Amino acid sequence: MKQRKFLLMVLLMLPIMIFAQIDYYSEIQPIFNSNCTSCHTAQHSSGLDLTGSASYDDLVNVESSGYAPALRVESFSPDNSVLYNKISDTGVYGNIMPPSGSISQNDIALIAGWISEGALETPDTGEGDIVLSLGDVEVESYATDVVVQANLENTMDDVGGLQFDVIQSPNMLPLTDVVAVGRAEGFDVSFNDFGEGHIRVVLVSIAGGNIEAGDGVILELYYDASDFGSAVVTLSLSGLIVSDPDGNELDASVGEPAIIAVGTTVSLYVEGGTADAGEQVDISMSLTNSTGVGGLQFDLVDTPNDLTIDDVSVTGRAEGFEAEWTEISGALRVILWDPDNGLIAEGDGDIINITATIGDYTHAGDINLSFDNVVVSDDLGGAIWIAELGEGAVTVYPGFLEPPVDLIAESGLDGHVPLAWEEPTGGGGEPEPADVLIQIFTDNYPLETSWDLMDQAGNYIDGISPGDLSGLLTLYEWEIGLDGGTYTWTIYDTFGDGICCAYGEGYYNIYVGGDLIATGGEFGTSESVTFDTGGRAMSISHGSYAEPPGYAKGEVLPNIDIPIIIETTVFEQRKSGLNLAEWVAGGENDTYDVTRELEAYNIYRSTTSGSGYELLDVVNSGTLEYDDTSVENGSWYFYVVSADYGEMGESGYSNEAAALPAEWVTMSLSNGAAISGFVDTIYVSLENASPVAEFSFTILDIPNAVVAEDVVTTARTAGFTVEFEELAGGSMTASFSGGEVEPGEGTIAAIAYRASSTSEVVADLIFTQADAAGPEGNIFNVGTEGGSFEIFIETQYAMMGGGYADPGGEGTVELSLTNTQPIYGFELFIIDNPDVLEGISVQATERIPGSIVVSGFETNGIYWITAVGFSNEAIQPGTGPIAEITFAVDPSAEMETIVNMDFGSYQFWGPGQSEIYTLVSANDFAIGTPEALFSIGSGSANVGEEGTYTIDLSNTVDVFGLQVFIEDFPNWLTVTDVTMTDRIPSDASMSWNEFSDGSLRILEFDMTPPVEAITPGEGPIFVVTVNVSAGAEEGAVGLNYTEAAASDAEGEPTIFTFGMGDWFGIGESGIVNNMIGFIPDRYALHQNYPNPFNPTTTIAYDLSQAGQTRVSVLNLLGQEVAILTDGYLDAGQYRIIWNGRDGAGSPVNSGVYFYRVESSNFADTKKMILLK
Repeated sequence: MKQRKFLLMVLLMLPIMIFAQIDYYSEIQPIFNSNCTSCHTAQHSSGLDLTGSASYDDLVNVESSGYAPALRVESFSPDNSVLYNKISDTGVYGNIMPPSGSISQNDIALIAGWISEGALETPDTGEGDIVLSLGDVEVESYATDVVVQANLENTMDDVGGLQFDVIQSPNMLPLTDVVAVGRAEGFDVSFNDFGEGHIRVVLVSIAGGNIEAGDGVILELYYDASDFGSAVVTLSLSGLIVSDPDGNELDASVGEPAIIAVGTTVSLYVEGGTADAGEQVDISMSLTNSTGVGGLQFDLVDTPNDLTIDDVSVTGRAEGFEAEWTEISGALRVILWDPDNGLIAEGDGDIINITATIGDYTHAGDINLSFDNVVVSDDLGGAIWIAELGEGAVTVYPGFLEPPVDLIAESGLDGHVPLAWEEPTGGGGEPEPADVLIQIFTDNYPLETSWDLMDQAGNYIDGISPGDLSGLLTLYEWEIGLDGGTYTWTIYDTFGDGICCAYGEGYYNIYVGGDLIATGGEFGTSESVTFDTGGRAMSISHGSYAEPPGYAKGEVLPNIDIPIIIETTVFEQRKSGLNLAEWVAGGENDTYDVTRELEAYNIYRSTTSGSGYELLDVVNSGTLEYDDTSVENGSWYFYVVSADYGEMGESGYSNEAAALPAEWVTMSLSNGAAISGFVDTIYVSLENASPVAEFSFTILDIPNAVVAEDVVTTARTAGFTVEFEELAGGSMTASFSGGEVEPGEGTIAAIAYRASSTSEVVADLIFTQADAAGPEGNIFNVGTEGGSFEIFIETQYAMMGGGYADPGGEGTVELSLTNTQPIYGFELFIIDNPDVLEGISVQATERIPGSIVVSGFETNGIYWITAVGFSNEAIQPGTGPIAEITFAVDPSAEMETIVNMDFGSYQFWGPGQSEIYTLVSANDFAIGTPEALFSIGSGSANVGEEGTYTIDLSNTVDVFGLQVFIEDFPNWLTVTDVTMTDRIPSDASMSWNEFSDGSLRILEFDMTPPVEAITPGEGPIFVVTVNVSAGAEEGAVGLNYTEAAASDAEGEPTIFTFGMGDWFGIGESGIVNNMIGFIPDRYALHQNYPNPFNPTTTIAYDLSQAGQTRVSVLNLLGQEVAILTDGYLDAGQYRIIWNGRDGAGSPVNSGVYFYRVESSNFADTKKMILLK
């Protein structure tokens, strides 16, 4: 329709535009079809619709078809005289369009003007001086001859003959004869039955007689009703052509349809009462019958489907009958019958009373009631014809009134609760965007189906055209994302019979956000659904043809214009509760639209959820928020809001919103630091303006690197009972009760956290829950501030020494440990390659307490050693062997095989089973007794100082040259010199070098004849001087041979050689250790760890610049207790260990101390606690 209107607007502008010749078929005919709604087709009268014509000549020239030309305009009509003079030409009627099929631009401009002025709305519509009509007939049941008289009124002209069609609806009674009588007696009559109730009658006088001007019966039509006891049919006349005695066509029209009533009939009527949504309403059904009624069945359809049937009972004239009922597809089906075969006597009045409940969400207006599938029987069980089915309505008032939505109340504010809500969904407010799914299941003529989607402003969103769908009985789907708003979706059918159900069970569905909001298929030319993206269907409109489409099913459809559409049904609805899947159109003009004026919002409050609401305040309809200041902190309040619609009443409540106004208190955490495996204390502080009687908190550490071992009270919480638990995933929780924290600020809890990490990390401590309540049970809002826990790593070192044994024999190796922290257990997997060794025993040394059980067993080539403690005893810090491991050598092992030994996996545990970061190394194992056995002689030095160790050789053969590689583990030793002992010949040469990875290579040989050898014996052959790194830790460095070779007199390395490593001891220096070796970007003093401590603690600090640095310990009086370092230091990260002694070396007392760092422009002081 929009396209046609647009074309019409273009045509109206033509007089001021330049046009080429315009074809009638493509340009003129669509304009006629769209703007001449009262015109007929060419074959029946002088309309303008070409679709019913056989050719262009049929439309414009009477001579070619025998019919009145469609473009004829009555010359006697003054209104059309200009039109007649302009477009007429020569011919029988003087009104022929140019036969070329085209018209000039001036002509089309004038025609467009006449269309606009309504000039074409008065062509011949059959309102002439000659009228043919049929008379009504009433006959008894089963009548054989039913005579219907045809009357001709021709008061001005004689009639020489006529032709007309009779359409019977419904097609029940066969036509047996047509007889000329009365004024047409002697005329010849013939008729043709085209089927489907369509009869064509021709009346002519072969003898040349006339029906003179007058008024009276001319024909009798005979119908057979012998098969029907009760029936009502309608006879309609059409296609009337009347000629005068000379064969000229006369203007003629037909009368109103005639009725044939056979036997007795009945009528049913329904009337509903008035009630509100959610209330019961009575519906009465009455019967008017001219004969006895033995029973009846009917469906009562409520539109929209908002009624729930509660009861159906007989009343009045149907007393003694029984009523059975059920609900089918949203309709009420009732069967009324008498078990004693009684009858409802002739008469009229109520027979059935229906009690129904109106849906809770039904708006004000009418719920239309209509009948469907009605069957009424007589005393013999035969069907009685139904003359009329009345329609009624249940009136709903005031109906469902939408409440406000999305009420929220904000908790946690001091002394007030803000509220906010959205206006009722039916009364405004833009809905959210939504995804829309459109489904169409086609009928057998899918090419006829199209659809479009428009927004509220009429903008095209999406759609398809006729011919786009080709699959018969096929499901098509379209998914469309829509912005929030209102939209109209329209489905079209070019034939005008919808997509269901005569030619296939087609249907459509519309889903919004996954919910079905509309479905259908039975309509005329179109059906429109107006909906919003909130899922509310707001209207459904139907359309039908003003005229038949002009073609039959099965014909090939060329280019069909969508015909004129007349809206026949509108249903407006604003509620979301409408079930459109069950909605049934109730006929024409079923329209209601109740306008509800929103006047105010009522705000209610309660202290109990779900009940006890009392009116708090009223605000105007433009206000969507409110601040409740009449509240007490620590108490819960529950709110609802209703909408006031004035005379229509008050809506129900919105959703309930709860809020807790409360005073704020703040919990915060201190920071901590410790070496992994050690404990530091984190303090929880509380700032509160009112007394706190109980509180709890949950703290999460990320990345789960500390373990809470205890939680204790402080001075502010003395007398409280504490419960705490370490949870999985890095959380701990604690609750305090039984006391009262007075207003103020300070610590309320101390948490002992043990660091547990194998890498240096700063753990974030955050509150995931914090609650507090006052003495009266009033709840506080709790603000939180987290802390951190810095974890340092002290590496422990384990080394498995070398060994040797003959095939079939046994050899022992030492497992040594240098540790700065107590070790409470360990686990080792030892792998040998090739697999020629079998672990047979492990024996703990005196370093392992007796409560730690050490055991080992061999499995799948792996020797598994475990040390598990059953008390709180540990391997104390120190350096030295902790176990001797004995291996049995496979008898088949080859001599002089070097077996590579390694650890498959390992763990060393600190307190609480926390893993201690440990590095391990392993020496090899030799099969057979080495001819040249290298070892490490004892050596030691303090951190940052110089020391020596020896390389020893035990040889049973002459050694003429050698080469060894030694690594220090960890790489804390720097070789400064290597000298030979007197065991090496004096003229021998020696060279050494240290690689970047810290490994040392020594090469010795004698090239001066006569070549001398290192004779068999044992003892040192080299003295290695090293400097211990300032970053080294107290303990020991492992020295391992990675390669050893000795040569014979020919210089060949044929001597069976093996090297066994050992430890180099590192003593305590008491001065600064450079920890990491990189330069920090700022100064910092870190918390000591552990803290509290006994007897030693580590102090870490960062220097971003080199300078004179002093680290001291002070007591509570500010007196200097000890100076830990005082000198020039390079930039870097440092730490120093204080052993709890003063400057004189005497232990200090337990208590609080301070440590202070001063360097260049930096100074800072922190507190530490010594506990004994």
